[in-house]
Order: sequence, then structure tokens, then C-alpha cells
Amino acid sequence: MKNILVLTDFSNEATHAAESALPVAIKLGADILLINVYPITPYLPPVEATVLPQSSAAEKRRISSSRLNNEVRRLEKRLIGLKLPGYVPAIRPIPLEGQLAERVAGLARRKKSMLVTMGVSGKSYGDLLFAGNVKAVLQQVSCPVLL
Repeated sequence: MKNILVLTDFSNEATHAAESALPVAIKLGADILLINVYPITPYLPPVEATVLPQSSAAEKRRISSSRLNNEVRRLEKRLIGLKLPGYVPAIRPIPLEGQLAERVAGLARRKKSMLVTMGVSGKSYGDLLFAGNVKAVLQQVSCPVLL
């Protein structure tokens, strides 16, 4: 099945990128895999006098899943509102723990994704062209990336 990976951190830029992916998915006859990659939860051994407020991996996954499900419902309503003829893409949420570029590159390979799309903010610019997560995704993903 054809698919497009749509990355979200739930920012305004990611929301815009997800909405922009809808007509592309219709035109290509592809489903949308809505991806949120949350940071790895490090193991810290208990120390009697230290209290570290830290959410567990299970809690991070629960929050990511909940926010992804809300975004899927919003995008499905938006899809209906577009009233574009053609293929109606399924939108599937996928929460992942780890490093963004590594997880996205691996998933794109396994799912044989046609395209990855992600939002870019002013904070994403830094070196000559891109920095941080955007640069890492561009370097590691083998399919086209729409920013």
C-alpha cells in the first residue's frame, strides 16, 4: 500500500504540513502515517534524596497516542471539508520513542514510503541550509522529503 509519512510535533508548522499532505495523498492514492517521535526515557537508578520529575516511557507513549488520535480526527474532518474527488486516504497514528531521524528513516524503509513531510519553523534554520532534526531527516531518509 502506498503511504506518506507525516511527521508531527503538534506545532503550528507541523499542523500546516499535515494539512498540506492531504491533497497530495489523494492525488497519489496514498494513505497517511501520522508520526510523533518522542524522546527516549533514560533509566535513572533511584537515589534516596533525589526526586526527579520525569514521565515514564509508558506515560510519554500515552500522551503521544492521545495527541495523535486528536490530530487524526481533526485531519479526517479537514479531509471531508476539502471535498476533493478521488482516493480517500486512511490516516493512521504511529507514536515512536527514540531519535527522530533514525526512527523515521527506518519506518520509511520498512513501509516503503513514497514521501516524508514535515513542518519547518524559523528555529529549524541554522547552518548553511538546515540544522537539527530537519537536517538529520534530510540526510537519513532515502525517499523525497517535503518541507
